[in-house]
Amino acid sequence: METQVGNILMWQPVGAVHGRRVSHYEVKRSTTPWTPLADDVTGTIYLYMEGRPGEDYRVRGVNDRGVPGPWSTLTTADKVPGMPGDFAVELSNSGNAAALSWTELGSSSPIPGYVIDISDSPDGDSRTNDRTAGANATTWTHTGLSGGDVNSYRVRPRNRDGDSEWTEWKSVGTGPGRPACAHGDQP
Repeated sequence: METQVGNILMWQPVGAVHGRRVSHYEVKRSTTPWTPLADDVTGTIYLYMEGRPGEDYRVRGVNDRGVPGPWSTLTTADKVPGMPGDFAVELSNSGNAAALSWTELGSSSPIPGYVIDISDSPDGDSRTNDRTAGANATTWTHTGLSGGDVNSYRVRPRNRDGDSEWTEWKSVGTGPGRPACAHGDQP
């Protein structure tokens, strides 16, 4: 059995528009251009059954002479993704790779990918090129490391609404000649 999901939009009543009593409201959904959903809502609640989490809507009061007021934006939820949880870095592939893992804390808007920040210093001062991991990724492996390399890593998700905060830097040393450090320990 499939469960129907939608968005319930609620707003504070507007008493008057241009000095006249509000008779109804108009509601639109954020698309390009804005899509009209209803032009005759008499209350301050509107249920949009096809709505998805994270969509924006706008509503405006219309007075008893048909003159509309300004649009107000209704946001269904904070859409910037949360910082990943349980971030860890470990050696893999006989010490020639760093394996990163994290848990997704979610977002009301899809997360199409993650940005991985790499540094060859424990505090992130000397950064190399950023890498990316795709949607639904919770792991990433930095391969091709040579003996004695020490790298620090951090990660954050990115979606169309913005970037989350970075995780803390985590360091790991690779190959012979360097002790392995993980989970934020300094070499």
